[in-house]
Amino acid sequence: MEMMLEKKLHLAILAHRQDDVSRAEQLYGEILGIAPHHPHANHNLGVLLTSLKRTHEAISYLKAATEIDGTVHQFWFSYFDALIKTRGLADLAIAFEDGKSNGLTAEQIEPFMTRINPAVHRKRPLEEEPSPAVVQRLLHLLQSGKLADAEMSAQAITSRYPSFTLGWKILGAVLLQLNQKLAANAANQRAVEVNPADSEAHNNLSVTQRILGDLNAAKASSQRAIELNPLSAEAHNNLGVTMKEMGSHEHALHIFQKAIDLQADNANAHNNLGNVLKQMGKLDRAYDSYSRAIKIKPSFEDALTNRWGLLFDRGDFDAALRDIDRCSSQRAIARQLETLYALGRVEEVYERIENLSKTDLKNIRVAAFSAFLASRQNRTPRYNFCNNPLSFVHYSNFDSHISDKSTFASGLIEELRDRTNIRDPANHATHNGLRTPTHLNLFSAPVGRVAELEFMLREELKTYQQKFQSESCLYMTDWPVEIALQGWCVKLKKQGYQSMHIHPAGWLSGVVYLKVVSSDVGNEGAIEFSLNGTRYTHKDSPRLLHQPRLGDIVLFPSSLHHRTIPFEEDIERFSIAFDLKPASRA
Repeated sequence: MEMMLEKKLHLAILAHRQDDVSRAEQLYGEILGIAPHHPHANHNLGVLLTSLKRTHEAISYLKAATEIDGTVHQFWFSYFDALIKTRGLADLAIAFEDGKSNGLTAEQIEPFMTRINPAVHRKRPLEEEPSPAVVQRLLHLLQSGKLADAEMSAQAITSRYPSFTLGWKILGAVLLQLNQKLAANAANQRAVEVNPADSEAHNNLSVTQRILGDLNAAKASSQRAIELNPLSAEAHNNLGVTMKEMGSHEHALHIFQKAIDLQADNANAHNNLGNVLKQMGKLDRAYDSYSRAIKIKPSFEDALTNRWGLLFDRGDFDAALRDIDRCSSQRAIARQLETLYALGRVEEVYERIENLSKTDLKNIRVAAFSAFLASRQNRTPRYNFCNNPLSFVHYSNFDSHISDKSTFASGLIEELRDRTNIRDPANHATHNGLRTPTHLNLFSAPVGRVAELEFMLREELKTYQQKFQSESCLYMTDWPVEIALQGWCVKLKKQGYQSMHIHPAGWLSGVVYLKVVSSDVGNEGAIEFSLNGTRYTHKDSPRLLHQPRLGDIVLFPSSLHHRTIPFEEDIERFSIAFDLKPASRA
């Protein structure tokens, strides 16, 4: 029971940090339904409700947390904050005394007293900003990667010193590293409101706006940052990234060059210049830009990986291996295997996979390559995640769940219309089409037909698990305990397609077809499954081809490569893709 509760708490915290507030509230509630005296579930639910401006509801949970475990100082701070917001001053006076009896000092309580009545309660003139020592401690927490502590400290500083711009900027940076994109954008927006003349604040805001897919706003924020500080290389660099994402490559090239003129040792600008040159087909110049970035910052993994790609595509595998072996990310580990295989050093590939099987058997990219290797060799690698993913493809249809799939599909498209006009600038698999950004998870607080669809998918996932439960690979034996779905829309126009890719953040992936290409156009618009990655050096591994029908539901391992075959029909092909996320595993 205790283990199950901890898994639920982990999932709830994860959803909370990703701004999936409905899911987080649901999970906290489930925990408290089983264990009403769970201190962290009470506290976190109270904090969540406070952030949603449901502070009166929050107070009972926050108070309960202090009563269950009064030794946790943050419980008291959250409780004080909620009482102040609701003007529960009588209860606050009692809470102060209770907090003191549980070890809080007068210095810890004083900021909250100051918020009630600064003229009466402050012991010294109220500062407009924290001391340099406090700021330095916060910066140290951020730089040392102690993000939870940094977030707590930044929240405290911005609460006490709401006009302190740097506090909001640091809070935005911390939240972005915690992948709380919406919250980070709100903090950056607040920094701009506090000090409209702060160029860096506008620049930071442009970053989160771009991440959220609002490219026009990101462009405007970067331009404002440059107006305020024409010598800012970072602002020029960020504007260049936005222009590249908007498809304005020539403009982006000019802006990146300007950033480099302003700061010759800006490794990010050199790397980004290389990216736009590569997209423009100027590969030699791109190589030079990546090399300059690496010379400035020898451990710059993005630039090393980018140069690796050029070297690999040239067939210079030895040089490519030297670059990628300097990298340590999960993506890089898989590319090391690909490069060794291209060099014909197969035994070294098996040795590395053997070592990985002892440390991390759940790298989806490595799993994809291991499946490819298993299909090419007479012996199977030790990386037994899912070495035969083509046999785990499952097909179903709305017919199994509803009587009128056409009406359901068209109604679902209409419900999603507002969401599907936003493209995800970070998604490079989609060509001549749109994809909604990941932060707009379709299955976060679903309603209407989206909720019906989620119910169908959960039923299909049960069927899928039952169908393959006897299989001995890790993909099935370590099946996620909690079914957490992340969904997005994909709209493709004439000549649109999705290039070959996998879903490294998923466990199982799937696609639902709401509008499809006519069945009389051969393979156009079909989904193709393959064991071949884009840079695997043999292309004759087995493939599966499926021509979708209206209402088709297709499920497959996230490690299985797949693509959409381009189509010439002048229609808007509409699908919903999703991942079962591996947030919790058996």
